[in-house]
Amino acid sequence: MKAWILGIVSLSLFVAVLELFCAEGKTKKLISGILRIVFVFVLLQPVFSLVKGDEIELFREETFSKEEYTENNIVTETVLKQKLKEKGIDCSVKIITKNGEIESIDIYPENPIINPEEGNIYIYSEEVLAVIRSCFDIELEKIRVYG
Repeated sequence: MKAWILGIVSLSLFVAVLELFCAEGKTKKLISGILRIVFVFVLLQPVFSLVKGDEIELFREETFSKEEYTENNIVTETVLKQKLKEKGIDCSVKIITKNGEIESIDIYPENPIINPEEGNIYIYSEEVLAVIRSCFDIELEKIRVYG
């Protein structure tokens, strides 16, 4: 978004300076008309991207520092933990990311059911998966429920 806004501001300043130095008459009108058309195309660039099917980078952050990723993960983990708690599922959540993409979501239930014959069985695993899938568009292989 910063690049788009910077482009609009730069073009506006360029148009203003160029119009100051143009001579009056038909030439100035022609140049002004061409520059206004270019300005409209720059303003509509996100719409053209949508029509082409490209991703719009209008709302995407340029870069994240490691601290920002960590802070974002902590907030996301807290929200996910709260959503699971609303369903009656007490657990710890760990989201592992790499380059802004979720590598895995690890769920550690507080009270797993222990069955001596079958080992540990966590009876809420399907509900946990449903909550995570409602929050994230993530493959099931990346969701791990421990316990």
